[in-house]
Amino acid sequence: MVVPASGSTCADERNCGYREKYRAMLHSRQVRMYEAAWDESIRRELAAADAGTVVEFSVQYRTEFGQELGLVGSCSCLGCWDLSNKVPMCWTDGGVWIAKVRFSAQEEPVEYKYIVSKSDGVLWE
Repeated sequence: MVVPASGSTCADERNCGYREKYRAMLHSRQVRMYEAAWDESIRRELAAADAGTVVEFSVQYRTEFGQELGLVGSCSCLGCWDLSNKVPMCWTDGGVWIAKVRFSAQEEPVEYKYIVSKSDGVLWE
């Protein structure tokens, strides 16, 4: 067997070459994984931005038996002023009524009103 001047054998040098190739491939794999994770992070942020913003509407109002509060407005997510498409509100302690509405990022300025629904009609607030 021929021994190089450095004191290592040819087999050791071959192993060193394989180790270097392995380290280079491992590093390349890690870089690809980080790049894929970064791309996924950007994709999720863009998707969240397109999803819009959730706005919570709340109003304190004392209702009578049979009355319910709703929300109507100028955009499609608020029913386009159509009472049959109103956003229902939920009663919470203290007589506070709440509704959460998701608005898209492209929405124009929005106008809205609270309505009180009762058996004999609707009261606009």
